[in-house]
Amino acid sequence: MSNNVKTWAHSLFAAAIGGAASSLGSIFVAPETFNFSHAGLIKILQVALFGAVVPVLMLLKQSPLPPLDETDPGQKPTDNGQTKKLGVLMLCALLLPASIPMVGCTPVQVNQAVNQISAYLPTVLSLLNEAITIYNAVSVKQTNPEAARALADIQTTLASLQRPLNDYLSATSSSSKSTAWANVEALVDTAVKDADTLLAAAHVKDPQTAATGTIIIGSLDAAIHVLDAFVTGAQTKAQVQAKLARRTVKISALDQAWTPQAKEVIAKGVNAPYPVVLQQAESLGF
Repeated sequence: MSNNVKTWAHSLFAAAIGGAASSLGSIFVAPETFNFSHAGLIKILQVALFGAVVPVLMLLKQSPLPPLDETDPGQKPTDNGQTKKLGVLMLCALLLPASIPMVGCTPVQVNQAVNQISAYLPTVLSLLNEAITIYNAVSVKQTNPEAARALADIQTTLASLQRPLNDYLSATSSSSKSTAWANVEALVDTAVKDADTLLAAAHVKDPQTAATGTIIIGSLDAAIHVLDAFVTGAQTKAQVQAKLARRTVKISALDQAWTPQAKEVIAKGVNAPYPVVLQQAESLGF
């Protein structure tokens, strides 16, 4: 067996083990659902199987077959960088279960999404304050009224987001948690729409603030999409499809509009390389 085949097979095996192991954290997050009762064990196995299969499939999509070893007999084998490439793909596959939200909808995933949003919200609010500062620094005549309205709407929406997050974390019944989570979903969805509107409409004419404004507005939009990624990871396929039907801006258009700084916000927000995040979003239909 050539080194290329060994590396390829090892990558698949490692991706499966890493994905399954990452998913088993559900035992500690929601022991009332994932436990050692008959029903609980079935759910644990389902989560572990899903966690193992997804990174393997994504790795196979990138490298469906091991690279061919085209060296002549007797010649020292060279992999022309293929081993390093497979190593990077394996790393991405191992990272995916823990970093990039996958479409689901279990109590564990909702809990995780609420915690992720709560932890990331201060970053979004900081970018919002920077955007407001930029707009306050220029004349009203130099800004697009639609952009100003969108910025004000984002401020109102994000200011309202902390309450349902707190309500969810303090809720003692499943119905109360469901209501709070529905409010989080709605507010984040509204923020995404307004942020995309702001990104398209924000054209500051003052050259001294235009460059900075473009970076800040793009980064704010990207950060709000990070919140949306957390929400998407805890939604059913039907909910995601309904959300996609409401969206008027495709991820491909955002990819063209986002600055390198905005793309870095995405990568840091979900703790994964931006190209991997973009591919995952496109595969879901965004």
